[in-house]
Amino acid sequence: AGSHYAAMAVSAPLAQVRRFQDAIAGPTALAFNAQLKALAATPEGVAQVAAELARIHAAIVARRPSILCAGSGDDGHDLARLLAAAWPTSGTTTGAAVAPGASSEAAPQAPANVALHAAGQVNHCNIAWAVPMSHDDDAGALSVAAELFTNQVLHTALREAGGAYGGSASYAGDSGVFSMASFRDPRLAATYRDFDAAVDTILASDYTDEQVEEAIIGVIKKLDKPEAPWDAVRLGWRMYRRGTDMATRERFRQGVLGCTQAQVKAVVQKYLKNGTASRAAFAGNTEQDLGGLAVVDLSVLAGA
Repeated sequence: AGSHYAAMAVSAPLAQVRRFQDAIAGPTALAFNAQLKALAATPEGVAQVAAELARIHAAIVARRPSILCAGSGDDGHDLARLLAAAWPTSGTTTGAAVAPGASSEAAPQAPANVALHAAGQVNHCNIAWAVPMSHDDDAGALSVAAELFTNQVLHTALREAGGAYGGSASYAGDSGVFSMASFRDPRLAATYRDFDAAVDTILASDYTDEQVEEAIIGVIKKLDKPEAPWDAVRLGWRMYRRGTDMATRERFRQGVLGCTQAQVKAVVQKYLKNGTASRAAFAGNTEQDLGGLAVVDLSVLAGA
């Protein structure tokens, strides 16, 4: 799970939602699981865990739930009304969604600079920057930039020349994180030099209209990926909760379709070249050049 842990560690300082994900499934969760295991070894510890679970349960059932229904025609609305009528009206509300363009994110923390270590034959390298979320006017250009990085720079540098199994960039508009990553990588420090060089390459290169169009199509294909009805409901709900209405989604789409190379270079310069990067890698061994990353032993973190 080295690739997963590195991806969690690199983005946790940059966005509140990523810190939550790290707490339940990332390196931070390893220490919690070790603590939980120790508590479960004694009757007093079990009682402490039970009391905490009871507190959490009480907090959950005291809130009025949100009801999501999917159906053909008006069936979903009819089912929702039936369920709402049968549900107790007591309890606090679930809370209002944030307004479009607003962010419920906490301020970013200090960026990571760690090499998560467990014995292995490969590395997984990650670098990330805090960038605007999908409500922002720059979101479309950031999405297109990720496609250009992947197809025009990173695949060649990391896979073909560097020997990694894969290399890519991504923009997460839901959390405001732009990242690059290598997977099953024989190198580490050299890959981070390639990440830095990739930013300069995008800024210095003149791509053809066809290459930019291919990047735009790559983003649109992901937006237009068919969703099962229930998955579409859940996606819509998650977007609603962070204030992303249909008008915002359409504005993002138009920003992608109208994106120019100049806009891509502008966001890369503003957020990546001038930004502060967070770095986290899974390192298969600590004898290699770690490029200044501080070693964190995953087995110690997990209490092994």
